[in-house]
Amino acid sequence: MGPRGYTGWQGHVGPQGPPGAKGHSGYNGVPGPKGEPGLLGLPGQKGEPGYNVPVAKSSFYVTNHVSVQYSHQTITNANPISNVGGHYNSATGIFTCSTPGVYLFSWSLDVWHGQNVFSHLDVNGKSIGELRVQGSASFNTGSRVTIVTLSRGQTVQLKLTTQDRTNDHVTTHFIGALLH
Repeated sequence: MGPRGYTGWQGHVGPQGPPGAKGHSGYNGVPGPKGEPGLLGLPGQKGEPGYNVPVAKSSFYVTNHVSVQYSHQTITNANPISNVGGHYNSATGIFTCSTPGVYLFSWSLDVWHGQNVFSHLDVNGKSIGELRVQGSASFNTGSRVTIVTLSRGQTVQLKLTTQDRTNDHVTTHFIGALLH
């Protein structure tokens, strides 16, 4: 065989061959930047009606200028400054609980001319708070506050007793209110 000859000229490009086999998938790229927020959606459907729970209300404030005539006299015919719920009966001097709960009761006495007045707050006829005030040469004042849990139908009343049978110089202030 003889020596190799010179390289000839490049020929024309032939037709494209068939596609090769699919290669392996590459790695995921770096995440792109966060996009802009989308448009607001349409309003939802109207919800079911809510429940309206009524709030019980019960309170009173009465005042009176009284003449104490006998022992354990209930204060009646008091001047109602306020009687929310109408549970205080000024003709009988009795508050009747219609909404069970915790109540605050407060009372004060203005006593004149050296007389002694003893008061007590009764729940269903049982004393739960007491106050004694002795008037000076002019007058003296005392007050008391108590908190009590009441059930429906229980009654509350303020009663006065005096050692002086002619005491007509007592001013009372009586307050009751449902706390919760």
